[in-house]
Amino acid sequence: MKKLYQFVFGNEMELRERLLRMVLIVGGFMSILGIIEEIVLVSLDWTLLPLIILLAVIILDLVIIIRFKKVDVAAVLLGVICICMVFPTMFLYSGGIEGGAAMWLAVGFIYSFIMFYGRKLRFFLLLCFASCLSLYYFAYMDESLVRKLQDPKSIFLDSLFTVLAIGIGIGAMIRFQIILFEQERAITLFQKEELQKANNAQNAFFASMSHEIRTPINTIIGLNEMILRSKPQEEVMEYASDIQVASKMLLSLINDVLDVTQMEMNKMEIVPTEYNSKELFGDLVDVIQVQTKAKKLQLLVDVDRNLPSGMRGDEKRIKQVVLNLLTNAVKYTPSGSVTLSVRADHVEANKCTVRISVADTGVGIKKEDLQFLYDSFKRVDPQKNKQIEGSGLGLAITKQLVDLMRGELSVDSIYTKGSTFTVKLEQEITNHTPIGKVDFLKGSRQYAKYEYHQSFEAPEARILIVDDNRMNTMVETKLLEATNMQIDVAGSGEECLEMTKEKYYHVILMDYMMTGLNGAETLQELRKQTNGLCRESSVIVLTANALEDARWLYEEYRFDGYLEKPVTGKQLEEEIVKFLPDDIIEYRSEPETETAEEKTVDVLPGRRNLKKLMISTDSASDLPEDILNKYDIRMMSLYIKTGNGRFAEAKEIDSDSLSRYMTVDTSEAYAVSATVEEFEEFFAEALTQADFVMHISMAEHCGKTYQTAMQAAQGFDHVHVVDSGQISVGEAMLAMQAAQLAKEGYRIEEVYKAVEALKKKLQALFILPTVNIFYQRGFSNKFAGEVCKMFHAHPIVAVKDSRLQMKGARVGNLEWAWKRFIHFHLRFPSRINSDIIMITHAGLSYKQQQLLKEEVLKCVPFKQVMILKASF
Repeated sequence: MKKLYQFVFGNEMELRERLLRMVLIVGGFMSILGIIEEIVLVSLDWTLLPLIILLAVIILDLVIIIRFKKVDVAAVLLGVICICMVFPTMFLYSGGIEGGAAMWLAVGFIYSFIMFYGRKLRFFLLLCFASCLSLYYFAYMDESLVRKLQDPKSIFLDSLFTVLAIGIGIGAMIRFQIILFEQERAITLFQKEELQKANNAQNAFFASMSHEIRTPINTIIGLNEMILRSKPQEEVMEYASDIQVASKMLLSLINDVLDVTQMEMNKMEIVPTEYNSKELFGDLVDVIQVQTKAKKLQLLVDVDRNLPSGMRGDEKRIKQVVLNLLTNAVKYTPSGSVTLSVRADHVEANKCTVRISVADTGVGIKKEDLQFLYDSFKRVDPQKNKQIEGSGLGLAITKQLVDLMRGELSVDSIYTKGSTFTVKLEQEITNHTPIGKVDFLKGSRQYAKYEYHQSFEAPEARILIVDDNRMNTMVETKLLEATNMQIDVAGSGEECLEMTKEKYYHVILMDYMMTGLNGAETLQELRKQTNGLCRESSVIVLTANALEDARWLYEEYRFDGYLEKPVTGKQLEEEIVKFLPDDIIEYRSEPETETAEEKTVDVLPGRRNLKKLMISTDSASDLPEDILNKYDIRMMSLYIKTGNGRFAEAKEIDSDSLSRYMTVDTSEAYAVSATVEEFEEFFAEALTQADFVMHISMAEHCGKTYQTAMQAAQGFDHVHVVDSGQISVGEAMLAMQAAQLAKEGYRIEEVYKAVEALKKKLQALFILPTVNIFYQRGFSNKFAGEVCKMFHAHPIVAVKDSRLQMKGARVGNLEWAWKRFIHFHLRFPSRINSDIIMITHAGLSYKQQQLLKEEVLKCVPFKQVMILKASF
């Protein structure tokens, strides 16, 4: 029994193999019982043959499974033999529906559901249906095909045996499945418990590592600040400045690694605080300028002068996001520049959207690599970028942090030309005063001209620093020295409790992770301390453990304040002064004000007034230069290919110059689209002047221009290509409408909806002098083309479903055809918007143009009639 149990329940086998082994054992047992039944009830005859074959197949299957490990082969073989031979034979030779054999047919369905899935399941179910229907049909049509059982006793015993055999067999299989489920569930629960233990161990490890790494960094930054305060020689000041910047970069890398763990455990939270936007971006420029100078890159900074000076958000995470983008830009830019741009959009009563862009002139990103851009530990284009150092975590963490802050992260990139990453974050405004014009580059390397002034002085304030690391207490004491406060030090939680029995302290700085009593335990003992003098004192927790959540510390242990190591003197002073009584503060510094020089400096002239939305179109829209300038529309030139080369339309060649390439019947000139690279250059240039670009393209099926523009736009998150469904004046009308709405300040989503609505109402029709070229290009069928040729008719063309189609024709001389064409299509003035009509033409004289205008105005008194020269 032990060997049998191991044979069926062995954990080294797959679940399906164990299940098949159980079915074979149960099936073998039932086959043996069936043979015994036939011998006892019916005596030896042909009805034994299918049962013997079934038993042989079961034995063969066991050999196939054990020796050859072919589970699928064994399962299919057993199913086919049972459904196609064993069960039908038993049905026909064991009384049909009067015996118990009919119930065996149901076993075929059960077996199919247990053993198969997908196509095999559908095949075997179909096989079972076919077998059952066939057997019942033929048994009904010809009763002689079914051998009747001899007497009621045989019928009774056969039915009883079948019920018992099937009931026990199926019950055993169901019970077996339950056992398997319980085993798998137990394994899953065990693995989950082990995984939880591993996660807890990992959490503890990273918490310990965070504490161990941040503690010496805290010492380095703190002592380095003291060096800067001492105003050493210029060379030493330069070294100290670099140390300060390098320490911040090291801290950023540590944060990246630790943040991955927090995100995996879903413990990352956003903690909003008030911050000064000028200081935030100033710090970022200080850090990144060291890297750009090392690689001899130009650093450009463009911060909106209208950016509110005070905002509320997660300052730490914003810095981390932007620094990751800046560092990434420097890494992947071998030469050229890196540009940091900041703008305030949608400023409301107490909120605004901050748009932060980091642009570089680096290697760019391939379109096929964009989908892997935010994968952890994966670098795109590794062959080309193999010399670049890094963990591959920066962009992955950046994306998750932006998502946590409910922001948006997008990228516009051209391979080999550069990339622009843009972050949009909604921030609460705490101080509406604009930062004004500030030269962040001139103000960078602030430590080179470091000037420290204590923010307050309070000689009567008593402070207790509790930390088991002597270096930490020394650094914190030195950083607070200029405030003239009375500072004592305790080396443990126990020592703190002893000192607070003898002396009162206004504020206690408490390290969280200490040997013996930790910070939380010390706080609890302090609050309930008998005869304690500091039960009501303010306690600020200092922690080097980045995995501990500040909010959790506040709520769980009710600390009064929170600081994360490494800390600066400014941070210590700002946090402590919140809890000091006003009457013991003898001096408090005034808030910093901008100098006249800061207010008049402009960093990147001409770059601040970016358009929110720029509309562009292609030269197939027929828009002339004056209209493009009036509506501020960018034009993408398409190209004309002739025997003499390729020419940019409207720039290098116009429709009048093409006359020598065209005859009445043929044309040696062809219109071709711009290349993907040319569209990418066009979009990239447009994005230097606008946040978003909407490109109104000619109809999708009237050439390759739309597909090419779409392919180029794949590398830009801020470029949206719209199929106008039109060419010529239809495309022009849509571009003008979109440009007008963009000029009025509508958002891209609103402009897009308006364009889509106008597309349904817009009608653009054309009458051609001859059908020849139109017919030769395949835009009309043979019959229509031949009819037009026969009667010298002038075809009427329209664009429907983005395809050029022939809609009819006019006969007679050309001017007569024009008049009939105009009067027919403008016959219902009440249905037509009379604001504007656009007429496009190729090669008409001034007199002919005026004739068309007069005929149009006879039908509908349009306020504006625009006559445009058609593109090729």
